[in-house]
Amino acid sequence: MVIAGNIFNIQRYCIHDGPGIRTTVFFKGCEMKCFWCHNPEALNNNRQLQFISQKCNCCMKCLNICSENAHEFISNADYINDFSYDTKNNSINNFFKTHSIKRDLCNLCGKCVDVCFTEALLLRGYDISLDDLIGIIERDFSYYLNSGGGVTFSGGEPLLQHDFLKAILIECKKRDIHTAIQTAGYAVWDIINSIKKDVDLWMYDIKCMDIFKHYKATGVNNTPILENLKGLIKSGSDIIVRIPIVPGFNDSEKEMENIRAFLVNSDFYDNPSNKVKLLPFNNISNGKYESLGLSYKASYIIPPSRERISELELCFT
Repeated sequence: MVIAGNIFNIQRYCIHDGPGIRTTVFFKGCEMKCFWCHNPEALNNNRQLQFISQKCNCCMKCLNICSENAHEFISNADYINDFSYDTKNNSINNFFKTHSIKRDLCNLCGKCVDVCFTEALLLRGYDISLDDLIGIIERDFSYYLNSGGGVTFSGGEPLLQHDFLKAILIECKKRDIHTAIQTAGYAVWDIINSIKKDVDLWMYDIKCMDIFKHYKATGVNNTPILENLKGLIKSGSDIIVRIPIVPGFNDSEKEMENIRAFLVNSDFYDNPSNKVKLLPFNNISNGKYESLGLSYKASYIIPPSRERISELELCFT
């Protein structure tokens, strides 16, 4: 049986997704719908067309190749002869004002992506085989070896594709490659239990402790998330608990103290390798939502200051 995974990106030479230099594989799909999510490409399992308008030079190749008429160019001139042609960039300037996508017509065939040499058009989401992925991961083995790095599986939620995740984890361990998983922990325990021996580091998110508040913000109950974390702590796994700090949602000392109390009661600090990391909300994802034709529910939120993050970090010292 051929095992394939559904991913939307692979980033090499990462230094913020675990120890050392790492390759980060972003899985597609997530059952949680956090309103501040920084990776909208991962929210569903389907392919998505991303249009980065700043990169578009209006060459119109996408318009000519699209059989569904999903691309539209809006005129910026009163007369058809009121434009100039840029032969160097193969683009028409001053005549076309904007390029937009009629997403209800797009069938995600990818033909426009193939002809877009500026990479203004991208398809987010594709299948990759186990062999192809391990081949990409192995390219940077010397970096992992020299820096203490490895591979990080992120998303989305990698646990949703647990068969493929387990297979790639096993292949990494055969090659003595350090493995990390970034997860929200929303899964049945049997899935986590089946892979934990092949995971060197869990980067595990906690949003808040209140069950109703968590459901309103993410769309899911946090009971299995917390129970799974208890199970990982009990198993002796190395864990970094990550807390996204979202102003107006959980940016208070009380919220942090509630999380710390849970960790203390769960014997989290008995393992000296375990840590807590606060992740300040940022609004740089607003452009990504727009490029995917989505609305960003957190666009109004102002990121917390470095001083505020430092104050909240004191709750865990």
